[in-house]
Amino acid sequence: MLSLRSFCNLATVAGLAAITAACSNGNAVPNEDPQAFVKEGRQGYRVFHNVAIGPNDRGHWVSSLTRNYQPLVNEEGRHAMQDARLSVGSIDEFPACQDIGGMVPGTAVHHVHAEEVKRESRLYMIPHDFVEGEVWRLKAHYEEEGTFPEITTDVDAHHYDIADVFVNGIDEPVHLILTTQRPVVWNIQAAPGVTISNISIISSKATAVVNAPETTTIKALTEYTSRCGLVPARKPAKHWQAVQQKAASDSNFEFVEEAKTAFYIFDAFFFRNFDQSAAEGTVGAEEGRFFLVGTPPSKGERPDYRSIAGSTIKTSAAGYVFLGSKRDYQAVVKTAMVKRAEKAMGRKIDLKPATLAAKSGPGAS
Repeated sequence: MLSLRSFCNLATVAGLAAITAACSNGNAVPNEDPQAFVKEGRQGYRVFHNVAIGPNDRGHWVSSLTRNYQPLVNEEGRHAMQDARLSVGSIDEFPACQDIGGMVPGTAVHHVHAEEVKRESRLYMIPHDFVEGEVWRLKAHYEEEGTFPEITTDVDAHHYDIADVFVNGIDEPVHLILTTQRPVVWNIQAAPGVTISNISIISSKATAVVNAPETTTIKALTEYTSRCGLVPARKPAKHWQAVQQKAASDSNFEFVEEAKTAFYIFDAFFFRNFDQSAAEGTVGAEEGRFFLVGTPPSKGERPDYRSIAGSTIKTSAAGYVFLGSKRDYQAVVKTAMVKRAEKAMGRKIDLKPATLAAKSGPGAS
């Protein structure tokens, strides 16, 4: 991870005048197009980690949005929230994809989309239904084979990334629509005077919200997205590497066409519910970590940054929620599954040695 000084030095060497001008002024807009910072990956661009993406894809330094911002991971790589305390609440699920409430009268709809957040936390949530499914598999395998199979884990699906959403300078009540395909904790940073009346989350994975105002109505559509054929997606953009190389290979062509189809289905659903396109006024970036809704505050009006440490995290799925490491995750999965399997089978299970098979995720063994 580059420090701000290293990044500015790199920008100077590269002759990126728009960026170096921002480096000399912490309140300046770093670049008209933050997606131009780094070309990387199939979807084209990665946004620099100290930049918040705002309306019209304009970038602003995170330090110019709040006071006392602390990065999640310090320079030594130790997690800042290692000793954090948290309590857990729940988010109500919409009963079906056709019944998500739509527009709320008297509110202004603002859409934030997080494609690849890649800002890791120490927060894990293992859904009860995942554990129950694996327990059923363990039981069935034992009844058929007389032995227990490897215990399966899925660290990528159960490890939350964090997306900060800064809301400022909007007079009317705000209805935030937050969409993603990843397990994300949405950390809401509402400036004084801002009213966030509703938060609606549409996600392919379990989701969580922290630091939303107590009066905010929060609902999520996660369980039904796959049943309804919905993938929260952005329209393929010209800067995507796969779009630029569409004719170069069959895989690029198929990827782009599938992405277009997913977006058009999602866009039609979005329009039916919120009377606007999913691409209209959307704040998002392929690998954004910070999102600005509204206008950046003046220097004297910056609110204090609110981290997730010590706060109440509201989640959309019932399960085991804890702070820890990937090793801790493995231990919690094993313990939960063995206890549930023992209860279901009415006998003790002795795994020697304990067997764990990771579906995906580095360091998951």
